[in-house]
Amino acid sequence: MVKNETKSTEEVISKLTKAVAHCARSITFDNGKEFTNHTILKKEHDIATYFCDPGAPYQKGSVENSNGIIRYYFPFKVLAHTIKQKDLDYVASFVNHIPRKVLNYLTPCEVYPKDFTMKLCDVALHC
Repeated sequence: MVKNETKSTEEVISKLTKAVAHCARSITFDNGKEFTNHTILKKEHDIATYFCDPGAPYQKGSVENSNGIIRYYFPFKVLAHTIKQKDLDYVASFVNHIPRKVLNYLTPCEVYPKDFTMKLCDVALHC
């Protein structure tokens, strides 16, 4: 997870590109305005982009589950600008050590090489 101070579409896409361009084949977004420039990912990095239907968070079940865990540490009442990067790193490490059904009950840290797993920490951009 990387702390993101703005919802600027340019900044979000830039940080996302740095985090996953080397390993992602596709990304599914929610319908936030910060993903307006998603076509850059396809044009420059051949990453397919998809959007969930409005009001259908179940279409990204693993992400929603991780968000629930993250919200345990950072409830909605916690202001994003007060969260430190070291705290995001701690929670990202915790989340990446939870077994996933989609990974045959292994953790992302067990399945993916260390350098890739570190990049998984960068995927959730906190706006």
